[in-house]
Amino acid sequence: MARRYRKDYLTRIKGSQNWYIQFKIRDSYRQLPFFRSNPKWKSRENYLASLKTPNYSEAVQLVNEFFKEIGIIPSPPPKPLSIGTEAYFENLRKLKSLSMKELEQMHDYFLEMRNESVEAAVTFSRETEVIDEQGYDHYSTALEAIQREFKERDNPFYSQPYPYQITLLQLAEHYRNEIVEDGADRKTQSKLHHAVRKLLEFREVTDIEASLIKPKLINEYARYSRQNDVAEGTMRSELAALSNIWKYGIRNEYLQEGINPFANVQLKGFKNKTSRKPFTRQMLNELLLASKADADMEQLIMCSYYTGMRLSEVFTAKFKTVGDIACFDVATEGGKTEAAKRLIPIHEDLYSWLKEKYDLTNSSKLSWIRPTHDAIGKKFGRLKDSMLEQVGIKDPEQKREYVHHSFRHGFVTMLIEAGFNEIEFADLTGHSKSFLGRTEAGRTYAGTAKLEKLKKMINEIPITLRPN
Repeated sequence: MARRYRKDYLTRIKGSQNWYIQFKIRDSYRQLPFFRSNPKWKSRENYLASLKTPNYSEAVQLVNEFFKEIGIIPSPPPKPLSIGTEAYFENLRKLKSLSMKELEQMHDYFLEMRNESVEAAVTFSRETEVIDEQGYDHYSTALEAIQREFKERDNPFYSQPYPYQITLLQLAEHYRNEIVEDGADRKTQSKLHHAVRKLLEFREVTDIEASLIKPKLINEYARYSRQNDVAEGTMRSELAALSNIWKYGIRNEYLQEGINPFANVQLKGFKNKTSRKPFTRQMLNELLLASKADADMEQLIMCSYYTGMRLSEVFTAKFKTVGDIACFDVATEGGKTEAAKRLIPIHEDLYSWLKEKYDLTNSSKLSWIRPTHDAIGKKFGRLKDSMLEQVGIKDPEQKREYVHHSFRHGFVTMLIEAGFNEIEFADLTGHSKSFLGRTEAGRTYAGTAKLEKLKKMINEIPITLRPN
């Protein structure tokens, strides 16, 4: 019967370039034919033999072949141990809930494990040598965490800085993992990513130790952002995300208690968020006229006007028929929010237009000449700017008020003018009712509205667009 071998089996002897195979000879191994036929191993505790190669990969292969030949099966490699900063804080958190006796036992255990990293070298040589660098690093760092815990318990006012410093990117990744487990949507994750990225770009670094982030730095960052025309709302959103990362760091003892540099930042002189305006009828007609020779643009304009979909949603939407109602199946693989997944009945006028171009069967999609929604968005931006010039809007600030999202604003405006409220059409726009339901009607609105009602709402959209 094959025996399983569980400890590291490769080592180097001081003064030799070659790898050696070494392992403890268990009593069960001595019953194997290899050891029974080699008396010299009968009285020895450890097996040691040169593999006669300095190449690590070749040494591993030779060891595996040797084990297979004598009937020992190496276990799969264990999960890599955390080292450095990760190991320190990982163990620091675990120790808080231990009694003093448990803490002392943990200290003895880590000390023994660290010693095992050099044990084999001691066995075969008078000089100690680390043969498991990762294990040595991990358990040495763990011992540092225990020693700090001892000092904190002896002195409640102990406040020496941590010997390891966590970085902003490390903190952000740990925090992101936590909020993902709590169900954070892609939009929230994206805001977090951009907030961290923009701060690092301001500092012109790829990462920064969290302890170096002081209120003065963030005040300078706020001033820089104001000078670069960042809207106040955007700045507040980014600071809130960064502040949450900081709070997470303190809560999980990656950071010591102190001032949160992202809290209570004074934002003076910031411009207001650019308001978006819906396209006028004249603008819509000019857009269609300008898109006559571009199938992508014509399709984008038609679908955006009658559905209020975001540009990325238009690009990926699929056709789906439920009963006798033809719909767009939107954000089936996830969108900016959980509520983004939805069905939008196809307006009767848009249905007639699409039917001439597509077989509207389940799961078929709109076809596009351009490969990505970003490429389509850039083209639409140029088309839109040209159209605005045609209708007399030349001021850059005014131009910023009209974007693809203007279709969405127009869609919502037309639904409100038709007598529907924002709670009712949330199922069409992909907005979360949890943020909209402030009234009693909103709190009692149950589930996704029936498709018949959604179809009725959609068909209230005026037939304004007439492609040539």
